[in-house]
Amino acid sequence: MGERRRKWVSVSEGRVVLDDPLPEVYGDWGVCRALGWRRRKLVAFRKTLRRGVDWDVREGEVGMTGAWCRARGLDVKSLAPAGGVVSMEVVGFVANRQLVLGRAIGAGVVGPVRVRDAGDFRRGDVFEVSGGRIVGPWPRRDW
Repeated sequence: MGERRRKWVSVSEGRVVLDDPLPEVYGDWGVCRALGWRRRKLVAFRKTLRRGVDWDVREGEVGMTGAWCRARGLDVKSLAPAGGVVSMEVVGFVANRQLVLGRAIGAGVVGPVRVRDAGDFRRGDVFEVSGGRIVGPWPRRDW
């Protein structure tokens, strides 16, 4: 028990140096453009992949890791890194047509998200939110 406590104190005080940095993550839209895929194909494909190895969340935005991109022959220098927006997945609907229930992919928190028309969305759709507004090509363009 004493050894576990010492390890916790070392980690909490910052004495431990992680030699393995966090993987580089590239946003979905850039990866989809480079592969010639629609985003729904990448979202469906991601369900079979491992988080932290093939895909990850950086600063709230979901994306594919650099190793995964390089394995598919993509030039990662031309891809934009993930971050700055929050990726949400539609998990349900409510009676108000201007709200959908969204789950933040990184945190797993479910809450209402204001949209123009909930009829434009389907369960499982992934979209980005910044400052309370949907960003990116939406509704369903290139999706």
